[in-house]
Amino acid sequence: FLVAHEAGEVKTLPGVDIIRALPSFAHMELHCQAGQWQDKTVDCFTRPGAVQLVHESEEVVNNDYDTIRALELDGFFEFKTVNE
Repeated sequence: FLVAHEAGEVKTLPGVDIIRALPSFAHMELHCQAGQWQDKTVDCFTRPGAVQLVHESEEVVNNDYDTIRALELDGFFEFKTVNE
């Protein structure tokens, strides 16, 4: 599952294209879009989506997993600011 570490109105989702380009990317399910409110993830009902990774190399999957977790902290979402 993807994790939103903060809540806000989503401006863009720049991390989506980065995740889709990962070597082990297989499928992504998104529950949020630009212009929608995203709650901070506290359970499976507030998750912004899910990603499936598949590759013959465990190392590739682990690297891609780490990339996704880093993006969740900085780069997956761009939230609107108060002035926008």
